[in-house]
Amino acid sequence: MPHSFPLPPEQRLIRTFTGRAEQPIRTVWTRAVRQTQAEIDLEALAAWLSGGRFGTDRELRVLIRIDTMIGVLEVDLRPLLEKLLFRSASAGELVFAETMGLPPLDVGVFRQDAITASRTMVGDLIQGIEAGRVNPVTGARSRGSLEIVRDLVAEGYEVGRPHAQSARLIREVIGLDDRRASALAKYARQLEASGVPEAKRLKMIAAEAKRKGQSRGLAVSRTESARAASIAQGMIWRRAVESGQMADVFEQEWVPSINACPICLGLKGARAPIGGRFPSPGGDGPPAHPSCACGRRLRRREE
Repeated sequence: MPHSFPLPPEQRLIRTFTGRAEQPIRTVWTRAVRQTQAEIDLEALAAWLSGGRFGTDRELRVLIRIDTMIGVLEVDLRPLLEKLLFRSASAGELVFAETMGLPPLDVGVFRQDAITASRTMVGDLIQGIEAGRVNPVTGARSRGSLEIVRDLVAEGYEVGRPHAQSARLIREVIGLDDRRASALAKYARQLEASGVPEAKRLKMIAAEAKRKGQSRGLAVSRTESARAASIAQGMIWRRAVESGQMADVFEQEWVPSINACPICLGLKGARAPIGGRFPSPGGDGPPAHPSCACGRRLRRREE
């Protein structure tokens, strides 16, 4: 993960750990999506669509196998993140202690924090799948998978799309966020309006869905690894203050990445208490949005 902007030594080390975790995180995400897609029975889904009704969320969950994706993430991602957070905080704490001239903590104190944080991260990702996420910049909530599927079902009835085609499109959007899913649905409509033969159209939609799925997987892995780095850094600082090793005269400062978006650039120099929240839209700290690579550092209050 690139970090060519001013960060403290321990955070550069932590980001090295979490940068190496991008591929494993992406692998878990991809496996969850592919296993979910593979379990969707297109004939059963098309038959359900032909009934001309939306049905219940429970019926949708069963038909699109959303619990399969959630189950894979819970089982495979949580231990990966727990180990990542523990290693990052433990190694980073030693560098932090040396830099600050402090005695190092017993690294075992980070274990419970790592367990709790990993569960929170996975839970947040699952919530994003089920009910969408709140964008800290705009305050708007994205659509979760169930709502995206409901929209595709309604659109299929509205435009008269054959149920078999709707079933295939629904399968392809599993694992995409609302922006990518909406773009894929729009692409499918354009192909249909252009008179592209069905067989060719389905291949083109599948190829485009694969590209968008890869893009989504990359965004998930980068965002979650950046969030893990931020959490590990926060664990170190909080422990140092709570243990009395570091005087409570420091606060955290937002450090935009070299390619930061305008929103994050606007947060440059923004400060917050250790364990506190940055001014809106900074919230708990970076990442502020998907693929955000910003960081934070300590500053004395009088500086």
